[in-house]
Amino acid sequence: MNKPFIMRISASLVIMVFLLGSLHPAAANDTPIWDILDNPHSNSEVSYKDVKFLNSTHGFVVGVTTEGIGGGVILYTNNSGDSWFEQHHDANQRFRQISIINQNVIWVTGYGGLVYTTDGGLNWTNSTTIGSGTSGLGAISFINETHGWTSTNEVLYTTSDSGATWEDIPSWQYNDTARDFHISGARIWLIGYYGIYYSSDFGGTWSQQFGQGGWSLSFTEGDIAWAVADNMLAQSNNGLNWNYQALPRISPFDGFSPPYYSDVLFLTSTIGWLAGLETPIAFTPNGGIDWYTQNTGTDNIRINGLDFINQTHGWAVGSRGTIIRTTMGDSYSLRLWKGLTDYVIVIPVAIAAVIGMISIVMLWKRIRNKNIPAHPTRKLESIEPI
Repeated sequence: MNKPFIMRISASLVIMVFLLGSLHPAAANDTPIWDILDNPHSNSEVSYKDVKFLNSTHGFVVGVTTEGIGGGVILYTNNSGDSWFEQHHDANQRFRQISIINQNVIWVTGYGGLVYTTDGGLNWTNSTTIGSGTSGLGAISFINETHGWTSTNEVLYTTSDSGATWEDIPSWQYNDTARDFHISGARIWLIGYYGIYYSSDFGGTWSQQFGQGGWSLSFTEGDIAWAVADNMLAQSNNGLNWNYQALPRISPFDGFSPPYYSDVLFLTSTIGWLAGLETPIAFTPNGGIDWYTQNTGTDNIRINGLDFINQTHGWAVGSRGTIIRTTMGDSYSLRLWKGLTDYVIVIPVAIAAVIGMISIVMLWKRIRNKNIPAHPTRKLESIEPI
């Protein structure tokens, strides 16, 4: 093979490797960004499902003591998570989601109904039976002390009397159950098992906005929104039109199992986090253009829920009795891949392909010119003088 051609191909590969190294940044912070907090069920079979903080010191965690069976627990902290106290335990319950209205009134979804407190958690009370009484309620959202929403058995329920009574919403005609709500004035979004739905008239009418459901919704200014499922990440710039986003993963190639993302939270249009199993906590500083890992110090723990009061201070909970806390929430380590469409792959490959094509064309021209004989010199005939 032609020596200059080999040299050009080698140069192309060197350039590609250089670009891969420069575009895929090395670890920016290898130290643990999250701290594991001791709690009454550390390293046990408890799976914590949700965490919500009222302010920088007072927060609540809910979960189940045995995966898929029952035994609900509610924990409370008044010192930012330095210590946790079990406020409520019910062997027949499964607690999933928290809605904090104020420092006294908190609601939690349960098995066959809801539990609530009006004294900051000193006493918890079972609400009236909702639905069949045997199914779990996955989502709860109160917009004030009187008006709230929940869902079970493919039926939506609302209350306007602080949960004393719950009425089903006849306009809900979808074969789906809410897993999370976002309510803004008269507008309601919910994500279920099979889609994302929207009402602009406080639940009077509904339309399906997206054909895949999931676990969690997060909205910021201007109705910029995100939704997440085990193997799905979607984004909307107006709350109405949703588009799939490349899943941030530790490898550019899809694995044999999903990344099992469980929760998404954006504080602004640019600052956000994802929680899951393959990557326990992922962070974006630029609105999802890039995602980075955060060192949690956990191993094979699925993080189910997270909450931040600002871009540095946050908490997250997950399986095996895990509660973690950070005061460096905007720090990050390695950049995660976003599949084979990742610009870190596309740009170097495109550049290498262009250089390779140029090398091939130049080689072809050289070979062609070498194989075409030069024009022979024509001998002039001697002319006899007249």
